[in-house]
Amino acid sequence: EGLTALFDIDETIGSSPVTDGPATTIFRPALFPLFDHLKERGVHLGLLTSRGIPLEQLSDEKQLRPIAQWIDPTLVFSSRRYEYYNDTQEDTRVDLAQKYGGANGVIEDAKINDKELYRRSLSGDCTKIMALADIHSKLPTKAVLVVDDFEFPKVLNNANGFYGISLESPER
Repeated sequence: EGLTALFDIDETIGSSPVTDGPATTIFRPALFPLFDHLKERGVHLGLLTSRGIPLEQLSDEKQLRPIAQWIDPTLVFSSRRYEYYNDTQEDTRVDLAQKYGGANGVIEDAKINDKELYRRSLSGDCTKIMALADIHSKLPTKAVLVVDDFEFPKVLNNANGFYGISLESPER
């Protein structure tokens, strides 16, 4: 049993400000104690990010090396290779529910169709839903917690073991 927690990187656990020099990831101050706390309780920690090469960045001191001690490299996933295309005449919500919903789906149909709960479907939301559906069988636990700054964690299918925390900002 247990829990796998997958964290987004940018605007969730840290940020990578644009500069003239090499990119550097700046982590939230509470992240290291949080990761300690979760690891002590047996949580498997990983990343689900739109960054293109997160696994390589785990060895880069200016990128993700500061969190490498907590992250299981087999649980590092990028949604960059996924491309969402709505090939139906349906609203994106309906399309996502048809493709990734249902009793065994990643998302809960009723939640994704609730316009108060889920206001918009950004391509980042869609590609991360696709990635999560694809990687689910590779995760060490049935229960999966996804933490992201997008809205998609709000619509994950709790009955199927998917839980989410959305740090989405209302100003965005």
